[in-house]
Amino acid sequence: MSLYKRTNFIFGLLISGLIIVLLWSAITRLNDYKEYHRSIGQNSVQNVSESISSFINERKRLIQVFADEHALLIEKSALSPHDEDIKNQLEAEIKKYFPEYFSFTVTDTKGEPYFDDFDSFIGDLCLSDIKTFIDKKTASPRVHPHHKVYHYDLLARVKIKNKKYIFFISFPADEVSVYLKSAQGIGHKVILALKQLDNTIEVTTAGARNKKFREDYRLTNEELSYLTAEKNIAGTLWTAYDFNESDLISGYKTKLIFDTSFILLIFLVIGIVLFFLLKNEEKKRLKAEAVKSEFVAVVSHELRTPLTSISGAIKLIENEALGKINKEIKVYLNLASNNIDRLTSLVNDILDVKKMETGEFDLEQKNIGLVGVVEQSIQDNADYAKKFDAKFYFEKPIKDYIVYADKSRLLQVLTNLLSNAVKYGAEKDIIKIYLKELAGKIQVNIEDHGKGLSEKNKEYVFEKFTQSHSREDELVQGTGLGLNIAKKIIEKHGGSISYKSKKSKGTVFYIVLPSSS
Repeated sequence: MSLYKRTNFIFGLLISGLIIVLLWSAITRLNDYKEYHRSIGQNSVQNVSESISSFINERKRLIQVFADEHALLIEKSALSPHDEDIKNQLEAEIKKYFPEYFSFTVTDTKGEPYFDDFDSFIGDLCLSDIKTFIDKKTASPRVHPHHKVYHYDLLARVKIKNKKYIFFISFPADEVSVYLKSAQGIGHKVILALKQLDNTIEVTTAGARNKKFREDYRLTNEELSYLTAEKNIAGTLWTAYDFNESDLISGYKTKLIFDTSFILLIFLVIGIVLFFLLKNEEKKRLKAEAVKSEFVAVVSHELRTPLTSISGAIKLIENEALGKINKEIKVYLNLASNNIDRLTSLVNDILDVKKMETGEFDLEQKNIGLVGVVEQSIQDNADYAKKFDAKFYFEKPIKDYIVYADKSRLLQVLTNLLSNAVKYGAEKDIIKIYLKELAGKIQVNIEDHGKGLSEKNKEYVFEKFTQSHSREDELVQGTGLGLNIAKKIIEKHGGSISYKSKKSKGTVFYIVLPSSS
């Protein structure tokens, strides 16, 4: 894969990863934001519940204290309901204790008021609360609508000797709103409602529900969809509700979308710029590759012809076809012939590498016996081994192994490995060749007994222009293409090539091919 394609692929992965990370981050932030505001709502209704419950209980206690302290005056007013002086005196005492009160009355134990209510301050709901208080010995406040003041009622028992009375007093519902205001968070609404009466609104931060007109004071399903928390208030019929403002979450979603899109847009702009820069560089690279390939092809083909002619001429002279020559000349001719062979091999290797890089490298595969290929390779390289006083030892298996391969290319790979084993093995080395059958695969092993290869250089051995061994056990940069070509040939066969080495004990190169047996 070219640098251009690889970079585009990596950038594509990065953009995909970035989108996933941004989406995950946005979802996480949105969930955290919702959870944060849920906790605000829970704290708000908890504070409202505790504050109002404490306030109502304290006021009930004070009313009972007032009733106990002014029991005689309350009884006088009950016994003389038309005596305005006594009633005014009681009203004056009430104002001292509860200056913000709305109305009061005194009833008997059946809930019948002693005073005439010409102003209709004591309505049907008030009388209902009184009777509930008498029957259940307790009453929970709720808001009573009135054309003057929306109010709530509190009651106390008065007992003088064997006579019992009910002292009734009401207060504006607006005074409860202060607790809602103090607990309400930014972006939230806190209200009191009667849950048992279809979630009817009782009090808001503006005061009693009549302070904000609406045709139906019951909470709608849409309003309830913004509910974050609720809590019943002890000692009352109220439930504290906390809602998100309608645009709180949607506004945050819009912000997240904008932030995420902006970050993504920045990366896309950078990506587009890089894409065109890389595209331009890729065009230059392809042009340079084309020039290089053409140059290599021309040079290689131009070298082949004279090399063939020179090699043929030297061999004619060396074989004394043109007349006898002395031994000293033969030595120089042999040296020249070997270097021409080496140069020819290098030209062939360069052409092979070019074919592999351009995708023109094809295999002519068929089922072949691996034993025969190994034996032929040993035979072909026997003379070369003699030059180094080395020998090949083939542990021939009982049965042959069939592989689907290109015979000439396998011979090319084996020749490279055998010649390397001869060159870099021990003096007068015996190169061992043996086959192993693996699970559905065949392994060809070529073992020498030289100084070995360092494991730290393993990743470089199969690169182009790197020699696999050296006498000093160091990698030498040069024109070594053999192992690089061998690796590509074996991989094209669906196999693999590698080695194991021990310092000063030798190296085993092995190739693994799929079995066709």
